[in-house]
Amino acid sequence: MSTLMLPFRARGRDGRIVIKVRANDDPYATGHDRVAKNFDHEAFRGFPVLTAEVEFGGEGRPGGSPGSS
Repeated sequence: MSTLMLPFRARGRDGRIVIKVRANDDPYATGHDRVAKNFDHEAFRGFPVLTAEVEFGGEGRPGGSPGSS
C-alpha cells in the first residue's frame, strides 16, 4: 500500500488529506460486480483501489451551507 499525506491550512486550522492506493484483492468487496457487466473477478484482481480521507478540526464552510443566505 502507498500513502500520500497532503497537509493544508484553512480558516486558521491545520488539516491534511490522506490518500491511500492498494492493489484490489477482493473485487466483490469494492463493488466491481455491481458496475461491470458480465463481471470476471479475476480481470479486476490487482486493479488499483484509491481511498482518501480529510482530517480537519473545523466544521462546514464559512457562511453556512451552499445556497443559504
